Amino acid sequence: MINVCNYIAPNLKTIGGDLHFAGNKDMSEKSFPMLEYVGGNLIIVNASFTKLPEKLKCIEGDVIISEKDRQ
Repeated sequence: MINVCNYIAPNLKTIGGDLHFAGNKDMSEKSFPMLEYVGGNLIIVNASFTKLPEKLKCIEGDVIISEKDRQ
């Protein structure tokens, strides 16, 4: 797992596995404007996403969106 703050990947189009955003209010759909494919699960927890990235066409796994961490 990569722990980053203020990470922006403007050219990233594909992620082969899971993509998790947890507890980072600086991350949003604007951080990944070209993302089209996630090969695993997409988990967004306590982040600043208001919607999924606009170019995202396919998520092979589950999508979990939550405002709070699971206890």
